[in-house]
Amino acid sequence: MTQTITVALDEEYGYREWIWETGMTAAELEAWWSAKQSLGAYFFSPVGLPGSMMQVAEDMTEVDAKCMALLERGPDGKGELTKEECDAQITRLMREHPCKLVYTETGEEAPKKESGWWSAHIHMDEDSHLKTSDGRYIHHAGRGDA
Repeated sequence: MTQTITVALDEEYGYREWIWETGMTAAELEAWWSAKQSLGAYFFSPVGLPGSMMQVAEDMTEVDAKCMALLERGPDGKGELTKEECDAQITRLMREHPCKLVYTETGEEAPKKESGWWSAHIHMDEDSHLKTSDGRYIHHAGRGDA
């Protein structure tokens, strides 16, 4: 069976992240993307790209709860922590908390990005790109430097 490409897609306009199941092989996806004169149709939303698209977001519920507990002990709460101590603990929490992605529509946990996935950025024609799993950038025909 031929392997199809999954893309971790970053949409700049709405600051959203997506998992794009392209349904295309590497060669098909590169040919499709490279032939596009413009990606303007996907500026406001990548929905409509071929294949299936699922929006994902970080689940920050646990981190938010821990941060709120710290803030309650901070300078505006009971005074147990100084602002600097509170900021330092929140920074540590954010750094140490493993990122968990969930599907925004269902709340179910989404798969972690795998080494074979490609990535893409959609915004203006001059900064949209597709990137293979080995780090090679692919630009669409209308970009000018494709």
